[in-house]
Amino acid sequence: MGRRDRRGKTALHHAAEAGSRTCVSLLLEAGADSLAQDTMGGRTPLHLAAWHRRERAVAKLLALGDQRQYHVLDGMLGRAPLHLAAWQGDLRIVQLLLKVRVCRRTDAS
Repeated sequence: MGRRDRRGKTALHHAAEAGSRTCVSLLLEAGADSLAQDTMGGRTPLHLAAWHRRERAVAKLLALGDQRQYHVLDGMLGRAPLHLAAWQGDLRIVQLLLKVRVCRRTDAS
C-alpha cells in the first residue's frame, strides 16, 4: 500500500490524478494515506485531483472528513488544493473545497 514510484507517488496519487473514484474509494478503504506527499513537489492526492480537474476524486477525498489534507501546501510554491483548482479555473472544484471550508485554519494560530 505504501509503495511509491520514482516520483514518490502512491497508488492513491495515481488514482486521484486519473479521476478514478472507484479506485480512490478502494484504496482509502484499504488504508491508503491521503496525506502522502510526492517527491516532485510535495503534492497530496487531493492536490493532484484538484489540478487535473477530477471532480469525482476530489469529492471522494473530501468525504474522508480529514481537514488536514485541505491545508497541506505543496513544496513548489506553497499552494493548497484550493489554489490549484482556482488556477485551473475549475469553479465546481473550488465550490466543493469551499463547501467544506478549506480556508478555515484548524490550529490555534
